[in-house]
Amino acid sequence: MFDAANIDGFSVFVECCEDVWTPIPPSTYGAMAGATILANHSASNITIGKADYRRNLCMGQSGRCLAAYLYSAAGPGESTTDVAWDGHAIICENGELLAEAERFPDQGQMITADIDVGRLLQERMRQGSFHDSISDCRPRIQAMRHVRFEYQVPVGDIPLQREISRFPYVSSDPKTLNERCFETTTSKSTR
Repeated sequence: MFDAANIDGFSVFVECCEDVWTPIPPSTYGAMAGATILANHSASNITIGKADYRRNLCMGQSGRCLAAYLYSAAGPGESTTDVAWDGHAIICENGELLAEAERFPDQGQMITADIDVGRLLQERMRQGSFHDSISDCRPRIQAMRHVRFEYQVPVGDIPLQREISRFPYVSSDPKTLNERCFETTTSKSTR
């Protein structure tokens, strides 16, 4: 695990390729050890339907681990011609897809997304079952090696790429507000 000494909660755990396909991916233990960013560099070849499956795996792992999950597959220029490579890259946060690369690019590409580490830490504090899992796996988690580093914060203004809803919990739309907050109460009281 790589822990930023100068930014609270910025901790990265890296797994390789098929690790995320296993019943208990190593990144699960990384998240329980404190990693908020899970990364996977992969040489995963492409087959029919695999891109959707990868996307679902990454979204699911980020949701289960209350973390961000960064995935990057090999693209054109991989060293073998026996299989196809699509260069699939994905960024997810807590079960939500934030960014996805173009597949089968003809040149290098990079995707970026805003990750709310503070939100992830708050979600972990709220979810009791996350902490129950930690206590069940304490010996393995404590055995992890932590490498501290200084993150070089970019200079200047960096605009948010991600749209943050003005009303994240209560909808500003009257119809949706009524459906979410009032119809359930009304239907229960009329029974």
